[in-house]
Amino acid sequence: MKAGVAWKERTEEKSNKRSIMARRTRRPEATQKIALTPLKKQCEACGQPLGVAYHGHRDVTTLSGQWHLTLVIHQCAQPDCPNYHQRRRPEEEGRWALPHGEFGLEIIALIGQWRFREHRSVPEMHQALQARGISIAQRSVTHLMHRYEELVALRIADHDRIKVRLQKQGHVILALDGLQPDVGPRASSGSSATASPKKSSWPAPGWIP
Repeated sequence: MKAGVAWKERTEEKSNKRSIMARRTRRPEATQKIALTPLKKQCEACGQPLGVAYHGHRDVTTLSGQWHLTLVIHQCAQPDCPNYHQRRRPEEEGRWALPHGEFGLEIIALIGQWRFREHRSVPEMHQALQARGISIAQRSVTHLMHRYEELVALRIADHDRIKVRLQKQGHVILALDGLQPDVGPRASSGSSATASPKKSSWPAPGWIP
């Protein structure tokens, strides 16, 4: 009897979790459409023209509205080619949204700016997005804020890029979050620079540094 009650409670708990994560409102219909095609027309391995494998479709919410993307997927049709039937998606797709993402990168960047430059709360950001006409749940705002943090962390961890930039720059200025380093001869000469308390400027997306 107790086992049956426990099973029922677990089932109800799982059902409640599914209902919490499920979309409660219908996704807005796309008002704008665009077709994306891969830039490369020839196979990198055999040099033969790539053929169309199929057309993919996805909807992305951006600051300019709801977009329907038609994705032209290419593949090599040469049976003796090492890249035979390897699918190639449009390069431009990555500029619209993250893989399987519903919201555009510009929305992620805006949330990052609001959170880390203006220190807005999740409810405040949710309200601001809705005021712009963007249909989004509050939990999605939290999710996109975490995606922004991950993108910035990946960018910072790109040591090769940082090394090249520092070699060109010739010096480094260290600062704490929440402190804006003074600029001037002392800072540029490599001497210790002073810092004055100002509103945090980290990270300063423009979109991602």
